[in-house]
Amino acid sequence: MRFLALILLIQTGFSQNVKITEMNWLLGKWIAENTNDRVVETWTKAGDLTFEGTNITYTNSDSSIIGEESLRLVQMSGEIFYIAKVKHNEFPIGFKLINTSDQQLIFENKSHDFPTQIQYKLTSSTTIEVVVRNKEKGFSFHFKKMILN
Repeated sequence: MRFLALILLIQTGFSQNVKITEMNWLLGKWIAENTNDRVVETWTKAGDLTFEGTNITYTNSDSSIIGEESLRLVQMSGEIFYIAKVKHNEFPIGFKLINTSDQQLIFENKSHDFPTQIQYKLTSSTTIEVVVRNKEKGFSFHFKKMILN
């Protein structure tokens, strides 16, 4: 049984020894824009084992808020979880980190209707791609990091 678990661990490339500090590239303010709206996602370090974030969608026409989420990355019991709280769900939704590399984070919750998977991929030092999906549908955002003076 241990051999099978080791094989699965090698195949996925995932190590349980991942630390939240290895995800510092996510910290900062990120903006994704299209013709209709603008999404601003901000991540800050809240403690040694926690990042806090917000994801706010604004209309381009009048900058009114059309969507808002509170986000959190938490390292606990040797694992990392992505927790999202949206207005239309009574309780926060948790996603477990199932795979990571220096430049990609994949979180999953197979029991949630949509999304079941959230991926963050660092595509350059100032850009990330976020993919939100389940087996049937999905969408992505291409964020640019805001450089503060």
